[in-house]
Amino acid sequence: MRRLLILIFILILSLCGYFFYHEKNQMAEVNREVFDKVMSEKMETLYVQARDWKQPLKMTVPDDRLAGDYKIISEFILRYWMDNIEARNSYLRQLDQAQWDEFLNAERLEKDRKSSYQQTHQMFSTVSKATTEYQKKHEQIFTQALADVDVLKIDGKMRDAMKEKLLYSRQDNDETALLQIELQIIAKAEEMFTLLRNHKWLRKGNTFLFAKDVQVRQFNILYAEILEFQAQIDELKRQNAKVFEVKD
Repeated sequence: MRRLLILIFILILSLCGYFFYHEKNQMAEVNREVFDKVMSEKMETLYVQARDWKQPLKMTVPDDRLAGDYKIISEFILRYWMDNIEARNSYLRQLDQAQWDEFLNAERLEKDRKSSYQQTHQMFSTVSKATTEYQKKHEQIFTQALADVDVLKIDGKMRDAMKEKLLYSRQDNDETALLQIELQIIAKAEEMFTLLRNHKWLRKGNTFLFAKDVQVRQFNILYAEILEFQAQIDELKRQNAKVFEVKD
């Protein structure tokens, strides 16, 4: 469960380099090259900062190397992803404060059992609230971005292309996929907690010994499912991290 808290939301960085499309004769090729360079630098900075989810983001969005439509587009993209990162990291900080990584700590649960699992009940309440808030914030950021695209003072074709890419990113979004997996982990954790509450068990080290084999099987199946969900999260992280394996 500890790895649930240290997972990193890595942006779909490859999208940013191609967030819009236009013919080369619309703007000087050098301007596009500068844009690509600026975005590559900025997004890599965001990637590094996003890994340290305990700290708020600190990055200057405007860049004097850009002007005109490229400057507007760059700032829009960066602010959109910064909002997403900060929403994600705020969510992780709330899980951290709830000590979610200690949910399956057998020693903690053994002590908490003496008080009718008050701490664990509060933990699930906090996690549920944080997850709901994060889902709402995630949706609000996207909805606001769609509205903002419509009023950007840039070339109309570029604006239409940006909106199309934004909609596409919503359909093929690792952040959404990641959250759905996490929700399934939480659901399985709640089932495990129900087993612990409703059946007698003893602690042996950091493991749980149930009185009946059927309870052992149920608990082990749930734990195996959580490990499988975690493997899916790790695969998402691995796929996205490949973006930084190739440098220009």
